[in-house]
Amino acid sequence: MKCPRCGSENVNVQIVSENQLKTKHHSIIWWLIIGWYWLPIKWLFLTVPAIIVKIFAPKKYKTKTIHKSMCVCQDCGHHYLPNADAHKTTKISQLKTFIKSNGFRNDGVFEFPLTDGHGHKLLTVYDMNVTGVMREHDGIDPQTIIPKLFEGDRLLLEADPTNPYDPNAVKVKTMNGIQIGWLPQGENLQIDIANRLNSGQTVYARIKKGYLLDNYPGKVGLVIDVARYSKG
Repeated sequence: MKCPRCGSENVNVQIVSENQLKTKHHSIIWWLIIGWYWLPIKWLFLTVPAIIVKIFAPKKYKTKTIHKSMCVCQDCGHHYLPNADAHKTTKISQLKTFIKSNGFRNDGVFEFPLTDGHGHKLLTVYDMNVTGVMREHDGIDPQTIIPKLFEGDRLLLEADPTNPYDPNAVKVKTMNGIQIGWLPQGENLQIDIANRLNSGQTVYARIKKGYLLDNYPGKVGLVIDVARYSKG
């Protein structure tokens, strides 16, 4: 867990007790046995004394002790309550997800060539969400692989024309051939990429960023960059 003030990870979590004063009220049992008849009698026959007591009598209070967690930075002394953002930051750090000060690994980013192997010129770069990151592929869970990758790492795209669900399916793999997902089905870019791969062309891709999946605590999603080249 990182301190939001100084960024130090030397943070301890302590249990703090806090006493609160609350106005004391009669219990449900009192109202069932006494209150239901005493209150009407008091206001019907003892109105003036009841008003005087209400105004001048001191209120009765009860003390309630609340225990809560408090984060204390051992470097700068900052105190703060644990919250969803701190938890999310901790998860990102634990999963080694791609969010670093420079954003990339030391040996740099895979740069898309200006022309592909067929002499086609680089037109633009698209970003695409990778699907299927929560399912095993060939017995391997992508969630065990993705946190070990870095922004800028090159990826392999492989057409799967025999796929029974989508003849334009495109696998997303690491450079050592481990599948970590699919290109999203039904997009025009996916169909174009599948056609290029099936015709023997190379389609370049790299990791753009990783992110935590909101509905799956501790699980990571992936966005990739895909280079698009001219057709002629």
